[in-house]
Amino acid sequence: MALDKENAKIKSKAGASLYLTGIGSVKTRIHVEGNTSSCVAKPDCAYRLVVRSANNDTDPNTFIQLIQFEVKKNERRCEIGKINTFKGSSSGTEQLIEYKAKRYGESSYLLSFDPVVPGEYGVFMSNPDARDEKRMIIYCFSVK
Repeated sequence: MALDKENAKIKSKAGASLYLTGIGSVKTRIHVEGNTSSCVAKPDCAYRLVVRSANNDTDPNTFIQLIQFEVKKNERRCEIGKINTFKGSSSGTEQLIEYKAKRYGESSYLLSFDPVVPGEYGVFMSNPDARDEKRMIIYCFSVK
């Protein structure tokens, strides 16, 4: 079954305290319209996804991300970074789902991961050669 292909936006937003006092944080999130995916998987089973790439010579953990979304109003979002005045920066690793990957054919990877809690999920590939980081494609699915 093919996953939903969605256009995502990357947005950064500063907290009000940063503007008022100069102390605070800036969060960067991925946003996808709609609060759920039409591609639904069952909970409590092992999952496998085939992800196509230009080739399969690179470690997939360096550029393929499997994330869990937070649903807010009519959109799904995932924090991918945060910069704080005193604590420095961090990446949104708490919303990443661990997976195992192996080569599949000549230009794909087979991702496998353990059962996940019900919710909204997405897979995206970061491209170090990409020039436009404001727009990305995310393949989405729901676990219900």
